[in-house]
Amino acid sequence: MSMPAPDYYGVFGIRRSANTDDVRKAYKQRLLESHPDRLGPGASEGEMREANEQFSKVREAFEVLGDAEKRRAYDIHTRNLPTPSSSRWKMSEEQLRRTKDRVEWAERLKKRSEERLRAIRETAQAKVEAERKAAAEYAALVETMMQELYTLSPEWLERKQRIQMVRLFINGRGLGWVRRANIKQRRAANTTSREKSNINTPAS
Repeated sequence: MSMPAPDYYGVFGIRRSANTDDVRKAYKQRLLESHPDRLGPGASEGEMREANEQFSKVREAFEVLGDAEKRRAYDIHTRNLPTPSSSRWKMSEEQLRRTKDRVEWAERLKKRSEERLRAIRETAQAKVEAERKAAAEYAALVETMMQELYTLSPEWLERKQRIQMVRLFINGRGLGWVRRANIKQRRAANTTSREKSNINTPAS
């Protein structure tokens, strides 16, 4: 929170409505009361320091209130500002505290929401990755099982190829293409049968 503006009228003990003569009279009186020389040679260091500070405040207040332009600017700046002893000042401090609490609460809520969202995303990504991996493993397993089935039972391969040929024929490939595919199918089946015979025939 920024420092409050100094109360120059309070330094002189006068009202804001005081005229120029009132300001000069108050200045002279405060100047005499606060001058460090009035303490005498027996004054302590603390008393001298306090007197010097008060004397500086009096001179600073007169530099502002003794100048018409500076006084007008000071009055405009401080007219609506609360003072530390006013209820408005206490209200301002309370408002600042509440605002600070709201901002901190909002930041904590935002952080928790971001962490929760990040956890949800990570969980979803892990689930998708696991499902993709499982699907790939299942497809590879099915492919391996089908290859083993075709090797042990060539008729399954023939049946698959026939189905493919029928589909192609229906899609407009033509009878000639089907015949050529049938020849290739028979050759593949014969090759598979020979390979199977070689596997089952014991070595001499």
